Amino acid sequence: MPLGQTVETCLPKEIAAQACVTSSPPPPVWATIRTRPLSARTHRTGVLIAAILGTHRRKDGTLRGRDGEGMLTWRPGRQSSHRIGLRRVFPLLSKVGLLAAVGLATVPACAPQAQVLVFTSDRGGNRDLFTIDLKTKAQTNLTPGAQDEHSAALSPDGAKIAYVVGMPPQMRVEVVGLDAKKSPQKTIAQGEVYTDVRWAPDSRRIAYGVLVGGALKLMVADTGVESPRPLDITPLPVRDVGGWSKDGEWLLFSTQLGTDQGIYARNPGGVNQVRLSSGPDYSPRWSPDGKYVAFLSTRDGNPEVYAMLANGSELRRLTRTDGEESEVAWSPGSDRLAFVSRTDGKPEIYTVDLRGEKAVRLTVNEVDDLSPVWSKDGRRIAFTSYLHGHADIFLMDPDGKKQERITSDPQNETQPVW
Repeated sequence: MPLGQTVETCLPKEIAAQACVTSSPPPPVWATIRTRPLSARTHRTGVLIAAILGTHRRKDGTLRGRDGEGMLTWRPGRQSSHRIGLRRVFPLLSKVGLLAAVGLATVPACAPQAQVLVFTSDRGGNRDLFTIDLKTKAQTNLTPGAQDEHSAALSPDGAKIAYVVGMPPQMRVEVVGLDAKKSPQKTIAQGEVYTDVRWAPDSRRIAYGVLVGGALKLMVADTGVESPRPLDITPLPVRDVGGWSKDGEWLLFSTQLGTDQGIYARNPGGVNQVRLSSGPDYSPRWSPDGKYVAFLSTRDGNPEVYAMLANGSELRRLTRTDGEESEVAWSPGSDRLAFVSRTDGKPEIYTVDLRGEKAVRLTVNEVDDLSPVWSKDGRRIAFTSYLHGHADIFLMDPDGKKQERITSDPQNETQPVW
C-alpha cells in the first residue's frame, strides 16, 4: 500500500452513514484504508475509531485525542497507547483483513459528510446553482441573482463550488462556499468566455479554459489568496480541460492542432509537459486511483470511449457502437465508467468496465438521459432526464435499479454534481 495517502473509512451506520477518517501526520508515514466492520467485535473497533475526535499535535510530535473513556497517545515511530490499548485494537483490524497498513500516527475521525448534491435550475427565470440535501430533500439557492450561474464543480473537500457566471462574450469564474455566509462569493477571473472548471485535489487551485483571440487557453488559479492571479500554463491551444492527477502534480488537456493533436499532461507548478496520445482524442479524465486516463476519440470513426495507462501506454478501446459516446465519468473504485451513448439515436446512460466488456444500459426510454455522475461512495449515480417533458435530476444504483426522481420543478434542472 503506497504511503502518503488519505485514510478513508466506512464505519457502521450507527456511527456515521458516510463517515471518513483522515490523518495528517508528519510525512510520509500514513496509508490508505477502506473498511467496513463485519461483526459485533469489529463494530466495537469501528466505534472506537469514530470516537477519536479532536486530535491535535503537540510540540514533541505526539498526536493526542480523547475517546469516550480516556485520553490516548500515539507517538510517531512507536505503537504506544494510554488506557485504551491500541496495540490490541490494530492487530484486531489486521486480523480480520480490514487494515492493510498502519501509519505511525493517530487517526482522527472527521464528521460525517452531508449527502448534498449540487445542480443548476432555471426555476427563477435565469439559471442558479442549488443544493439538495438527499436525506431531507431540502433545497437551497446558493447564487440568487439576475445572472446565469452554471457549469459548477464541487471541491474535493465538499466545502466550495467553482462555477461560471453569465453568457458570452462577458463571463466570470467565481467560487462560493456551500455555507455562503462563511465563504462568500469570490471572483477568480472575468471579462472573457470560460469553460471546463476543474478543482485540484487540494481544494484550493482550479483549472479552466478561457477563450482569447479565438483560441482556448489553459489557466490555473489559486482560489485561496485574496486577489487570484490566473496563470497561462501551456502555449498549445486547448480543446478542453481534463482533470487533475490524484497527487495534484499533473493536469490533463487535449488539443486538436494539426500534428500536435492529442492528450497532454502538464505539471502546473513546473516546466514539464508530456504527450500521452497523438490522435483526435479529447475529454481526458484521470481515474480516481491515478492509474488510468479515460477519454473520447474519433480515431476509429464516430466518438468512442477509450482508456490508457497514466503514462500513455496500453491503449484500449472500450466501446464499439454506431452511435456517439460522450460525458465519460469514472466510478470511485476506478473499475467502471459511466457514459452517454446515442447508439439508438437518443442519449442514454451506460456503464462499461476497463476490459471493454459487460457494457450495461442503465436507462431505457424515449427521452434524453444525460450527465451521469457517481456519488463519492460509488453506490448511486445522479443524472438528468427529460422524462416529464423538462429536465429533472434522478438517482439510480450503478446497475440502473432503484431509480428515484429528486427534483420536480416544472422548469429545467440539469448538471448534477456530487
